Amino acid sequence: MMMCKRFIPIFNSTIIAIQNLRTDTMKITHSICMALVCVFGLCAQDSIESTRDNGFFYTGGMELYNKNATTLAGSFPNNTYGYALGQLNVGYKHNGFEIVLGGAGAGLTHDSTKGLAFNHVGYWSGYRNDLVGSQANAHNIFVHNAYVRYEDENIDIKLGRFKQENDDWIDAYVEGMNAIVRAGGFHLKLFGTSGIAFAGGGWFMDYERLFSTYGILNAEVGYANEHVKFDIYVYYGDREYIAPGANLEIYAGDSDTLGSTTKLTALFPIHNKGINSLGRHYFANFGDGDSSGFSASLVARQDFDFLRHYNVSLAVYKNIGNANARMGQPGNPLGFYTLDNSVYSTGPALNAFLAPDAFSALFLSNVALGATKAGNFVFGLDGRYTTAPSAREHALKLHVDWEIDSHLALGLIATYYISTPLEASVWALNGESYEVGKALDRSYVISQINYNF
Repeated sequence: MMMCKRFIPIFNSTIIAIQNLRTDTMKITHSICMALVCVFGLCAQDSIESTRDNGFFYTGGMELYNKNATTLAGSFPNNTYGYALGQLNVGYKHNGFEIVLGGAGAGLTHDSTKGLAFNHVGYWSGYRNDLVGSQANAHNIFVHNAYVRYEDENIDIKLGRFKQENDDWIDAYVEGMNAIVRAGGFHLKLFGTSGIAFAGGGWFMDYERLFSTYGILNAEVGYANEHVKFDIYVYYGDREYIAPGANLEIYAGDSDTLGSTTKLTALFPIHNKGINSLGRHYFANFGDGDSSGFSASLVARQDFDFLRHYNVSLAVYKNIGNANARMGQPGNPLGFYTLDNSVYSTGPALNAFLAPDAFSALFLSNVALGATKAGNFVFGLDGRYTTAPSAREHALKLHVDWEIDSHLALGLIATYYISTPLEASVWALNGESYEVGKALDRSYVISQINYNF
């Protein structure tokens, strides 16, 4: 299970390195930006609070991240990298109206590859996804928040660049509009985006159309009360796909003694024939290379919360066809982290969880010790087994989150992860051939620190 986003990473390095910038001017600009990150402690917060007092406000903080591979051996090795990232947001609020402007910057602290870490930090293939991503055109600074918002008890409208939240299939910064109207437990949501970006949690990527060549539209209707939540929705990727789906959640019991949450989600992407000629979608060369037609992602999760502090979950995720050619990577209903493979793998760094016709079984657990003199402390053990025509994987993950106070949080993830390719060339980043059936050790340790204000 992906670590809570507010815990953002460090291991052993705190020196901010901005590498391979294209001009002296850009070097100076980036250096100044990263110096400001250190001075002000800029933060990677997911959203700006809507409950603050009227008037001007600012938020910020700093994220430090390290991923250390346990082995760097082999023709297609795992990789180690680290970065420092910061953001600053300024805004003005008056009653339900809010306007926010925020910028983010990131620089590598170390990289075990020969110039491939831009795939993690700075990747940019052009706003229209018409360029080849490289270190030469990497973006290490961009405006991630720039929006106006109106919110009251019945309406919530955002326009601009903002973090999309509470969406089964989009968990990222987006450029577009999100409008929600609520009445008596019912809601209607209209959402559209022309570009998607990431800032934090291991990745830093400027806005572009990597996940949909011509943008995404989404409409949703739903109902929720204290016992049930039901949503029906449709996503539309212009000229590429239409994807109807539904989500059902049922709540029973009480987490102080024993509570149960059942989540069932289904998405049915129907890809146009033209998606094959457009290319550059995920898993394009897997199987027979035809991603068109009907596909499906079927998700089931059962959670048990007991004695206030404990949670255990069982989940399955099944793909029929190349259902995640476009959907799934910017977010999925399980909140599962899909990018912990090697940078030398397809995607890059995609694991087999989203692969065509993949089936995954997961065990998830959390122990939350709650408020203590040392802060809030959460730890757990997660397991995953994935089988697909293209690969077989298993992983065991220990995660520890320590929220020291309202400003400072630390995190640690230690993962034992084995990936076994079953097709020779589809998993390699540049089309080379893996040895079929050879187990590859993709184990790693991620350490994290986050300071925010």
